[in-house]
Amino acid sequence: MAEKPDAKKKKTLMSAGNILRFWVLVAGLFVLLRIFYFHDIEVYCVASCSMEPTLYGDAKNGDKILVNRLAYRIGEPQRWDVAVFEFPENRLNYTADAGKTYIKRIVGMPGDMLEIKGGEVYLLNSEKGEFTILRKPDDIQQILWHTLFSQKYHNAKDEWSFGAHWQVQDNAIVYDGESESKVTAITLEPPSNGGGDLLIAFDITVESGRGGIAVWLREDLDSATQTDISFGARLATEGTPFGTWSPTLRINGHDVKHDLPELTPGRTYRIEMSNVDDRVTFKLNGEVIYSETYTEDNPHISPTPKITIRAAGIRARLTNMVVKQDVYYTSESGGSQINYGNSGNAFEVRPDNYFVLGDNSAMSSDSRMWGPVPRNRMIGRAFFILRPLNRLSFIK
Repeated sequence: MAEKPDAKKKKTLMSAGNILRFWVLVAGLFVLLRIFYFHDIEVYCVASCSMEPTLYGDAKNGDKILVNRLAYRIGEPQRWDVAVFEFPENRLNYTADAGKTYIKRIVGMPGDMLEIKGGEVYLLNSEKGEFTILRKPDDIQQILWHTLFSQKYHNAKDEWSFGAHWQVQDNAIVYDGESESKVTAITLEPPSNGGGDLLIAFDITVESGRGGIAVWLREDLDSATQTDISFGARLATEGTPFGTWSPTLRINGHDVKHDLPELTPGRTYRIEMSNVDDRVTFKLNGEVIYSETYTEDNPHISPTPKITIRAAGIRARLTNMVVKQDVYYTSESGGSQINYGNSGNAFEVRPDNYFVLGDNSAMSSDSRMWGPVPRNRMIGRAFFILRPLNRLSFIK
């Protein structure tokens, strides 16, 4: 006996697949209502420049960001979160700001013992009984670099000092000293108030010659011993006699690696070097050739950053160069003296409190001045830049 059409239709509608899709739709509608009606995600405008370059702020035209309030209702704030919070009450002379909405990056967690010195944040290692530098994760570090020089936007002649055989041609810095055995250089001296942690990256094409090129990043110069705290790489072209320009990596005057790749004339290589948070890294064509952490003997020394590129015996073109500097946590901000965690005065973050800092340290009023933020003042985690459209991206 044939099944009635109505019965067949009813059986199809009540199939397991349709029931599942129905409940998925209901759950999706519930999530949307929960987000937009109960305000688990809200739009905020960044009103100050304290978080640059991560977020750009202006009272009227600052970044419009999405803040996930649910993140701190069902979970806990995490180190390196960009957090929105209500300004704590009764903080020294900052009581006028009580109740206002602030945005900073969480650096110190409950129970941490912190000290800021030499522009870096140090954390007490209870096992070792000593303070060690608080290194930023790679994805956070990429955000916190700010650009000092870009060959795309800046005139190299205005920024760099040029030695013999170095010149600017079109969009390239050219070294034309193939017939010279004497080494000459170009140098860049960034402002010392930005710290000594630097990154340089550029494309290099050795057109001809049997010589080499060297890149040096200086962080500090110890005036007492006249010793450079520096990181350098020396690269040779193929066929260069060993000893004439042997490829070497050096940290603070000591050779650490000798087997660097040689440069083939006619090929273009991407070189990237960085010295940040007492960690040096050398990359060639995106591959990490060497990376090492070290301990700075005297982090109190005022930085004297300098970048030097030396060459001899080659003709080479340098293009797409960028120079970046890490965030430097200053001892003052807008005329306000540090009260918490300054050098020689370590600060313990109490339970249910968080130590927050602005990415644009020199222009940020933060926990250095008015102390930690209680857990009950945390509103949510900033996670997305909504406007302007050219900055549409997730926040790290």
